[in-house]
Amino acid sequence: MENIVKSTPINSKGYGVIPKLVMQDRELSITAKVIYAYLASYTGNGDSCFPSRDRVCYDLGIGKDTFIKHLALLKDCGYITVTQKKENGRFSHNVYTLNSEIIPCTDFKDTVNLDTVGKDTNNNSINNNNINNNSNKRIEDINISSLSTEPVDVEKYSPRQIVNLYHEICKSLPQTRTLSQNRAKAIKARLRTYGINEVQEVFKKAEASDFLKGKNDRNWTANLDWLMIDGNFAKVLDGKYDNKDTSKPAFDPWAKAREEGF
Repeated sequence: MENIVKSTPINSKGYGVIPKLVMQDRELSITAKVIYAYLASYTGNGDSCFPSRDRVCYDLGIGKDTFIKHLALLKDCGYITVTQKKENGRFSHNVYTLNSEIIPCTDFKDTVNLDTVGKDTNNNSINNNNINNNSNKRIEDINISSLSTEPVDVEKYSPRQIVNLYHEICKSLPQTRTLSQNRAKAIKARLRTYGINEVQEVFKKAEASDFLKGKNDRNWTANLDWLMIDGNFAKVLDGKYDNKDTSKPAFDPWAKAREEGF
């Protein structure tokens, strides 16, 4: 008797494509990667889907708090954009868009507007260079003088972009390997209070400071977490850790009196 094996197309109930970049990102938790893979399975050959949160949690066997926490990590890292939709003036559902390009923001020079980083709400254009076989994009030039002095919308710049900016400027300070929830919250808090101008200024001051780079009696070196503490951020911005100008002689209050013969 001959056995006959019949198969059912596994993609018949839906399918999606998962980028290798997401799976290899060490900053994402395993739960965040699972959520991304689940949402990708709904997109087919597109980039958007809208399964209900209850459905996602049921299928993955996770709680709502877990889903919200790890979805936030995907959003902070720039992999997913969530848009709320309304019908008849009331909230209807979320649309999850799996972003096709992630901008690491590793080149922060001084010739193009920083407002082109993040969400393109003003139809600004970005000069991109193709790298890694066109799989990634990077910002080429940024004109700091053209930035507004008001704090920017914290949603425009992701914590990952700020981490990459820190790596680009603060080459002498310890690198940051992971993007934890607490670290992301601290970065957002500084962006919300000060804006991108001041964040970049603090990074420049930290890189120029001998004290913060370890030339102190403890051989202590500042890092991103230390800089993102509100009090420390303000002190660096105020110049407390700037190098002292040793080329100028110390002030002598009695010098004039000696010259006049007293």
